[in-house]
Amino acid sequence: MELLTIHSGLAKYCNWDELDGSDWERLLSLRPEFAKYCNWNKLNYQNWQTLLRSYPEFAEHCGWKWLDHLGWVRLLIDRPEFAEHCDW
Repeated sequence: MELLTIHSGLAKYCNWDELDGSDWERLLSLRPEFAKYCNWNKLNYQNWQTLLRSYPEFAEHCGWKWLDHLGWVRLLIDRPEFAEHCDW
């Protein structure tokens, strides 16, 4: 995964299924163009709240139910525009 952040041309050799949620969080934080390969179901609430704070455009892929109360608090501090998705 670290190689992809430096050499994006290696993407054609990547087994995307091997990446877990933390891998995706790190990769997309550095190389958002790889989002087209992401299995969004592998991300947990921590991955989501970290990613969405920097890349709100990934919100269309977010399963909001994955965020727990702490995830919501952390996300809404930086991104109050997502409050409409919170099950208050």
